[in-house]
Amino acid sequence: MRPLWPAQGVSWVRPENLHLTLRFLGAAEDAQIAALREGLTAVAARHEAFTATVERSGCFPNRRRPKVIWAGVADADGRLGALQRDVEEVVCAAGWEPEERDFRPHVTLGRVRARVRSPRSKQSGELPRLQVPVEAVELIESILKPTGAEYRTLHRVMLTS
Repeated sequence: MRPLWPAQGVSWVRPENLHLTLRFLGAAEDAQIAALREGLTAVAARHEAFTATVERSGCFPNRRRPKVIWAGVADADGRLGALQRDVEEVVCAAGWEPEERDFRPHVTLGRVRARVRSPRSKQSGELPRLQVPVEAVELIESILKPTGAEYRTLHRVMLTS
């Protein structure tokens, strides 16, 4: 997708930072982190590892005014949605308000700089279908730096096999 966009028009996410967010939390206290670790461990024990599919791309809020370029993640069996709902329950039990927006599974690929237009190419929304194993849930801290976000894993738990 990179060649389809203006060279200086997008800040692309580094490959090691690509991830699918099940729930964004913001600031958290130590007691909440402990509750999240415990809850995520219990959730992972109830879910088997599975495969999801990256199959399309798009822009938020839309292609006319792109701010974020994303790759959509599909899960025909509904396992990703079930996992996300269970994570949401843990998050709410730890003190956060319920998420009001619908879960739209995606991986952020890049952030579009101001006044950059989306390419008109038919290929701009197409991605090769890519099977991706979903094997773990992670609690990740995001540290914002001038060079971009830096991520630190606070807790990682494997789904059952």
